[in-house]
Amino acid sequence: MFIFPTIFIIHCNPLDLIAPQWREKRIRNLQKVVNFLDSYRWSSHLDYCGKKNFPSVTKRDFLLSIFGGEKGYQGRIKEWLGEMELEEISGLILE
Repeated sequence: MFIFPTIFIIHCNPLDLIAPQWREKRIRNLQKVVNFLDSYRWSSHLDYCGKKNFPSVTKRDFLLSIFGGEKGYQGRIKEWLGEMELEEISGLILE
């Protein structure tokens, strides 16, 4: 569904601070970027994860219903980011 990458890109914009290569779909340390997003308070990502962010000014009901709730959102964004981590070694994998 087209909405996933769009909302994920918006929520991942803060990664420019620690891993600018994410825009080229190259993440070297998935856990590091996930931890950073989970602690970066100037994004609505935390609100979508179910953590009350200050200030919490977003309306999330519609998008969370598409993701299947906060846990669904967390799983999908980690999966999406994880695909970027594998992208760097995709040429080395035998199919």
